[in-house]
Amino acid sequence: MRLSAEHLDRQIERNEMNYTHLAEEERYQIQALLDVGMSVTAIAVQINHHKSTISRELGN
Repeated sequence: MRLSAEHLDRQIERNEMNYTHLAEEERYQIQALLDVGMSVTAIAVQINHHKSTISRELGN
């Protein structure tokens, strides 16, 4: 089966990840929320980042 260039381009687009860096303010916010006992999942929802982003930031 031969795939068209258009098909391959669409497949590549679907596989690309969108990465964003945490802002310094978000890092302070994460620490403040941890200090009041908030879970990683709840923090992720609060600052609108995936929980794996928060975990990586914390080194977990």
